[in-house]
Amino acid sequence: MLNPKGILVFAALLPQFVNAHLGSVPWQMTAFGLTFTLICLCIYAGYAYLSGSLGEKLATQPRFASVLKYLTGSVLIGLGARLLFLQRS
Repeated sequence: MLNPKGILVFAALLPQFVNAHLGSVPWQMTAFGLTFTLICLCIYAGYAYLSGSLGEKLATQPRFASVLKYLTGSVLIGLGARLLFLQRS
């Protein structure tokens, strides 16, 4: 609950699905919150697994590391040049 986006979801999105006639409102909010948290956990676990698998495959290819090093260096040099020639208004 320390993520501000998560607080916004709980405060703005979940109350519209609560029905006071179906039972305790706090229990419904708790159930919806736990369901939302479980879904997020599954999604983030999937992202972690896929990124780990991709990272392992890319780590075994030295050519990719070399291309990535020059690409990121070129981007940083380009951004520095843009700052250098940026006119101040």
